[in-house]
Amino acid sequence: MPFIQIRFTQRNGFCGFFRVSNNDLSGEIPATFGSMLQLEILDLSSNKLSGEIPREMGSLSMLLELDLSGNTIMGNVPTEIGFLYHLENLNLASNNLSGSIPMQLGSCKNLLSLNLSRNKFRMSIPPEIGNAQVLEVLDLSNNSLSENIPGELAKLNSLEVLNISHNSLSDFIPESFGDMVALTSIDISYNDLEGPLPNVKAFNETPFEAFQHNKGLCGNVVGLPKCNSTESKKHNRHVGARIIVILIILFMGFLCLSCTVLVIVNHRGRRIIKREDNEGANDLDFKRILSYDGKVFYDRIVEATEGFNSKYYVGEGAYGIVYKAEISEGQTFAVKQISSSQEDTKMVDLVPFEREIQALTNIRHRNIVKFYGFCSHAQRCFLVYE
Repeated sequence: MPFIQIRFTQRNGFCGFFRVSNNDLSGEIPATFGSMLQLEILDLSSNKLSGEIPREMGSLSMLLELDLSGNTIMGNVPTEIGFLYHLENLNLASNNLSGSIPMQLGSCKNLLSLNLSRNKFRMSIPPEIGNAQVLEVLDLSNNSLSENIPGELAKLNSLEVLNISHNSLSDFIPESFGDMVALTSIDISYNDLEGPLPNVKAFNETPFEAFQHNKGLCGNVVGLPKCNSTESKKHNRHVGARIIVILIILFMGFLCLSCTVLVIVNHRGRRIIKREDNEGANDLDFKRILSYDGKVFYDRIVEATEGFNSKYYVGEGAYGIVYKAEISEGQTFAVKQISSSQEDTKMVDLVPFEREIQALTNIRHRNIVKFYGFCSHAQRCFLVYE
């Protein structure tokens, strides 16, 4: 029977109620509904509406009831529905909706009734539904939902009606369902569930028809086989196996994290050592003069050139100045002081200098001046030749 109810708020004249169920309305739902910000009830049920649910519906922040059931609406449920924080009743039953059930529905903290039955929803039941903790009615029947029943649904302490029949749900019923004391009506028929039913009043007093056509349920219900020790052991083994898998995953994750931390610490440690080696050169750093006592020979070179005074100047090349250093009678050396690569600092870049030293120590030729050694210092580097 056609029904039309439109009510405007007395306060400002905005539309508060919009009910037009059973009116053979066709076409798509106008996106302009999203601008009716004072709307509290929108009922377009039992019409011939098609298309998709407009994302703009997520703007109806005052909405308490949304009923689009009994149409031919298709596509996914927009995630913006999760913004309807005041929503108490959501009915999208008997449409052609598909895809997965949006996990954002768990954000509707005031939701009392959720009916998504008789659609084409696939994949698993989102565990986030368990966050809608005042939910009293949950009907997901007659879809194509698969995988296991999430244990998070046991957090719905106010749930009275649960209908997940006519899907492809598998595995065991979570033991935590035994804590759902408010349950009065249950239907899990026509799935692939197995194992024992929770041994509580809500399950024990439910008719057999609510459990039929499953893989192998057992429990204290007339028409179901009693659970024997084999079933209990199988269930316990299954639970134990899942715990072991979780522990293995956690252990592997911890192991990977530890290895990553060790690699990072080791890498940083090497960088710190390199930096300290470079910075420590301000004191003694490392003075290496081949077979000589490096520290003593360094002091004698500086003393012999009076701190590389210009009066000991011999010549100059592209990369440094050459000085004459007479260490003792009969021991005269050519000392090439390496110039800084930076004009605004006296610091010398040690890395390329040391690479050059390594190359020089490997050269052996009778036409090349003999190389005796070097000093590698952050502020003074020089080469010692014959």
